[in-house]
Amino acid sequence: MDELVEKIRSKQPDAIVVDRAVEGKNQNYLTPENMVPGKLLPYIIYLLAENEKIPAGIQVKGFVPEEGAKITMPGKKGSSFKWKTDGTVFKLSVSESLTKSLPSKYAVVFKVSKIIQ
Repeated sequence: MDELVEKIRSKQPDAIVVDRAVEGKNQNYLTPENMVPGKLLPYIIYLLAENEKIPAGIQVKGFVPEEGAKITMPGKKGSSFKWKTDGTVFKLSVSESLTKSLPSKYAVVFKVSKIIQ
């Protein structure tokens, strides 16, 4: 597992790793059958339906970045996103140019530098 995670993180440093068999030094969280993290992970995962393009705006309830937080897309160097909050709703803007070159056609991951619990 150590060798595999090292290879993955050399290409994508923010990769999330879960070893369902045992806990380990490379594990970011345990799956629900083991335990749920005590704090919110700083990732938003947007799943895409077949042939769906990511929308220009994404709203997430119950997830609020701290003021001044930076939002990036792991696997997409130089990515940075505008965002705002409206109470408990977090709104993320996605530029049209980015929608044409996503790292994956199945899911899009955003990393938030600081979140409010």
